[in-house]
Amino acid sequence: MGAAFASYGERRLIGVLCRIQLISRFDSKDLARDYDNLAFFTIAKMTVVSDQRRNWSGLLSALVLLLLLALHIQQFGHGIRTTADDVAFLANYQQGWAAILADAQRTAEFSGRFSHYIQTPLNSLGAYWAAEPTTRYAMLALYVAVWLMFAGYCARLLAQGQRSVALMICLWLVALHPLAYEHMPPNAYPLQNTVPMLLILAARWWLLVKPQAGWLARLAAYALTAIGMWSGDFALIFASALLLAEHLRYLAVAYPGLTYRRMFGLSVPLSKLLWDMALVAVVMVPYVLYRQAFPSQYTGNSMTGFADPLRVLHTAWLHIYAGTSPYRFDAAVLMQASTWVWVKAGVLATVAALLGAWCVALLPRWRVRMIGATLLAAVLLSFYIVMPVALVARQQQWCFDYGVCGYLDSRIVYLLVGLVLAVLAIVLRSWLSLRLAQLLVGLSIFIGAGSNYVINAHLASDMAHRSAPWQRAQQFACDGDYREQSDAQLIAQIDPAQLVPMHPHIYRAEFWQQHLNDLRQRSGCAITPRNDRLVTLTRTMHFGSQGNGNLLLASGWSAPEPWGVWSIGQRSVMWLPLAGSEMEVSQLKLGFRLFSGPSLQQQVVKVAINDQPMGQWDFPNAGRGRDCCSLNLPLQGIDRSAGALKITLSYDAVRDPSVAGESADGRALALGIHTLELLP
Repeated sequence: MGAAFASYGERRLIGVLCRIQLISRFDSKDLARDYDNLAFFTIAKMTVVSDQRRNWSGLLSALVLLLLLALHIQQFGHGIRTTADDVAFLANYQQGWAAILADAQRTAEFSGRFSHYIQTPLNSLGAYWAAEPTTRYAMLALYVAVWLMFAGYCARLLAQGQRSVALMICLWLVALHPLAYEHMPPNAYPLQNTVPMLLILAARWWLLVKPQAGWLARLAAYALTAIGMWSGDFALIFASALLLAEHLRYLAVAYPGLTYRRMFGLSVPLSKLLWDMALVAVVMVPYVLYRQAFPSQYTGNSMTGFADPLRVLHTAWLHIYAGTSPYRFDAAVLMQASTWVWVKAGVLATVAALLGAWCVALLPRWRVRMIGATLLAAVLLSFYIVMPVALVARQQQWCFDYGVCGYLDSRIVYLLVGLVLAVLAIVLRSWLSLRLAQLLVGLSIFIGAGSNYVINAHLASDMAHRSAPWQRAQQFACDGDYREQSDAQLIAQIDPAQLVPMHPHIYRAEFWQQHLNDLRQRSGCAITPRNDRLVTLTRTMHFGSQGNGNLLLASGWSAPEPWGVWSIGQRSVMWLPLAGSEMEVSQLKLGFRLFSGPSLQQQVVKVAINDQPMGQWDFPNAGRGRDCCSLNLPLQGIDRSAGALKITLSYDAVRDPSVAGESADGRALALGIHTLELLP
């Protein structure tokens, strides 16, 4: 029976010997007496049957795990754009890629982190895709893929590919993963903690599987790791934690496939060490140089909270603990849950517990040294990941004064929580009887998964309520009535309770107006004739608090002021409804002023009508008070079948005066209009 549990290499050897014996038996004159052949073939057959059973059980366990993951993660699909940052990212996306890149540059220079050139587009795409069910659940699937990849990575690194270890890690991650409102993926920043982590984990896992890979393939894997590390501070810290874990493992026990050399009394895989040192240098040198070129002005980068070490350690522990469901345990929610929720929770918890108990029997038995070293490394690396955040005084204040301890680092360190709990299951398997270990692990998973599902169901219902304004906006987008409503009426129609969080510098009515226009354009809604007749065209249309031209404004405009209205972002759009109008128009004359200041002295304004480039205005010496500029509007060649002309103004440069220190105004300004003359 020992052959039934043979390693993969031993089974290959048995297969080769089996073929040799098969050939030799035909040369034997007395097969009945060949007892050795009979015993050998019996063992080989047992090995094949065992392999088949393992394959089927492995496939079944994988399918059950995927089912548990799907049941768990579907609760996260109810909440979208749960932070003010997500709304700001969406506002940028609606203004186009020029606005996204401008915001990335502005934020990178302000915070001293060039990672925003990768983060900002990722976050903008995530905020935009969150509204569509297909892309939303695709992002949730990617988030779960990080768990699977991390579990496989740990199993490969620690247990030479033991699938039972990977399965146990995933089961604990399912059982204790909470739904949270804080700045924590996958509901907030759905791609920031997903794409970079997948790149890093996939590259490092491949290097573990192929330790003798050629230099070109290895270079590609290291390039992916570097891109992931450049994607943000949290990804950088996470990758460095993996590097530390790998080399601690290499020092403890020789890793198969690596060539070791004796240095300073230690056996080290020198080639691997040099590659990883080069990776750190390639990543950190531009990181440090950029920070020197643009010193950070962001308070979140200021590690000024180190005065009280106990407060730092307490904050670090709470950031770890806040990523788990026990931190959010609420007995009142459990008591109020409906019977149907409890039934679903019971089914999920029972299946998870049975799978966990079955997995315990497959777990390897580790020695005390291996257990202690793994637990110590996992705990120390957990504190290493959250320590940069714990040292920030503002994060300490949020955690202790406001009770908001969960943050982006909580989701990253949560992976190590799953590893720690899996190792504790190995401890039970190694020190207790099998039945007792199965009972304790299965019962723990049952309680954790069941209570977590009930509490998450309550939060999912609340998040669905908080996300309702996005659905109302979707339904409201093609209704032309919204363009004639006041700001208060518009907000009352979409988000009267102001459930959608927004930064103070974002004007709510202005955002919803822009969002509705964006939805209408994407879904192909045409301007209805009834809405066109709401705009009474005159030879001169005025913009401002009492202007008759405000209904022309679509996306990329701020709130009207007494003198006129400022543009916001890199692009502004207005619609000129000419259907039903007896007025002949061949030329437009736009009265405007340019924003200028110490930070902005030049401007280029490009004009497109119905998305066809029509002209460009260059202002090498921009200044306030420039009255107007005229643009010839030839009607031939312009499609007027929609009943309106789409006029788009694009700006080469925008400035946020508050960032430049010129004023308290936090809008991204370029041009302000006050009149539009329609000339025959």
